[in-house]
Amino acid sequence: MKKHFLLILTVMMMSSVAINAQNVRYIDSVITSVTVDSNVVYATNYTIANIILQQTTRTTRQNLTANVHRPTTDTETKRPLVIMFHSGNFLPQVASRGYSGRKEDSVVSTLCRQFAHRGYVAASATYRVGWNPVDPNQDNRTSLLINASYKGLQDARTAVRFFKRNATQYGIDTTKIMLLGVGTGGYVVLGAAALNDYNQILTAKFPANKFINSTTGFPMVIERLAPPAGYVAGDIEGKQLGTVPSIGGPVPPVGDTLNLPNHIANTSDFAMCVNLGGAVGDLTWIDGARAATATVPARAATVPTLTFHVPYDQFAPYTSLTLRVATGPGTSLPVVEVQGGLLVQRRMDSLGLNDVFKKPILAKYNPYKTLFETRAKAFDGSNATSTGLFPMLGDTISDSSPWDYVGPNDPFASAIFNGAPRASRTRALRYIDTVMTVILPRACIALKLPCAGTVTSTEDLLQSSTTKLFASPNPARTAITFESEVVNPMQSIQLFDLAGRQVMQVKVNSHNYTMPRNGLPAGMYVAKVKFEGGILTKKIVFEN
Repeated sequence: MKKHFLLILTVMMMSSVAINAQNVRYIDSVITSVTVDSNVVYATNYTIANIILQQTTRTTRQNLTANVHRPTTDTETKRPLVIMFHSGNFLPQVASRGYSGRKEDSVVSTLCRQFAHRGYVAASATYRVGWNPVDPNQDNRTSLLINASYKGLQDARTAVRFFKRNATQYGIDTTKIMLLGVGTGGYVVLGAAALNDYNQILTAKFPANKFINSTTGFPMVIERLAPPAGYVAGDIEGKQLGTVPSIGGPVPPVGDTLNLPNHIANTSDFAMCVNLGGAVGDLTWIDGARAATATVPARAATVPTLTFHVPYDQFAPYTSLTLRVATGPGTSLPVVEVQGGLLVQRRMDSLGLNDVFKKPILAKYNPYKTLFETRAKAFDGSNATSTGLFPMLGDTISDSSPWDYVGPNDPFASAIFNGAPRASRTRALRYIDTVMTVILPRACIALKLPCAGTVTSTEDLLQSSTTKLFASPNPARTAITFESEVVNPMQSIQLFDLAGRQVMQVKVNSHNYTMPRNGLPAGMYVAKVKFEGGILTKKIVFEN
């Protein structure tokens, strides 16, 4: 009997070590091999980029493409999807001659690989670009930029629809889609997450009328003219054909096509947004849901959003600031005022849009909690924190995107940025690792992934020294009996496998319950047992 007890104790100790070392899908790298489908065409649409480059006087049709990273030899058939959008100032890279501006940018490619190795499908996508930052007229500069941003959010929503249409091919769960944007891509995903009603452009408040031409009185983005003229820029979903109206504009010529509808049978909604260093066109775009009335359409709520932002970012304000573009040494031109990470997340919290992230995350999955709360209070000025805000600090005050780096094969790899060479890969990966550590457990919650039950608890954890819970036999072959004190009955038991998937759940309301194996494979599991005062977890083993 003594030997048998020692054997059980030894197995339990081995079980504990194995569980602690076991990776959890969607949190840890559980996929050893990733396949990349390059240059997948997710849509075609018309761009003004070649007009800006003075290569043509007409809009030109281009393929919008994505590099799709997906787990190889994976048994899952319905996986979460993250679609990423690169930086680049809404300019073709040959025009900006910057270190970013492609779907192959080092930072988005690295993030795609990291998500794919954790079990996601991850796509890095292009979007339409093109505006004239040095147009001598500020209204023109603002108009061209907001129209470029508008096309970007149309393209982001089109990408969502493409993957929904092809969900079976790529093994995607269409209810678990996240958009992630870096730099300018952050503007794109925030626009797609927040701008759910065209009229929000016309009623901007920070400041008022900033998207109305001060000379003509026309909106800078014209969705449509009165019937029968039809759509101009196309609707905010990108589902309507858009053409340049007879009233014309700075570019392009009257009659040119501005938007082609793609995948209109699918919806554009997604479940979560992540912004690295972007801002929102106007703070009022972030809003709750609105039911349809006789005069206004329904409006969806802004989805749960995380923001990583350097408080001294020179290109996207942490609070509210007028963007300026450099025209020469010490000279610049104003464009338009936008709102950044701090104000975005304050508004998200005030409307309860990020409440899903208030669920307590276990300390092992939330190692930077105190660090980010301390930083947020320091830079906020009001000793407050925001649920989805994570202030990032580079090594120098001029480093507004410390997660960026230039790979040896990137265009303009030797470019100088802010007077210093771009960060090394090793340095940038430290920041990328921090970003992933923050995103992954919160994505488990917001996307309702199986790992949600592993990383968080809505109840207080109880101490096994004060709450008695026994499980026997353990290891077991056919069933395990859970037993607590008579005065402290169990309310329910949930059983999770080592990938974080819930495999069984039962209501108990008793101090004694025998759980049948029900055909579960041999291996180790974690039982989450709920009591009136909280929960206890118990490691259990089923053996052959």
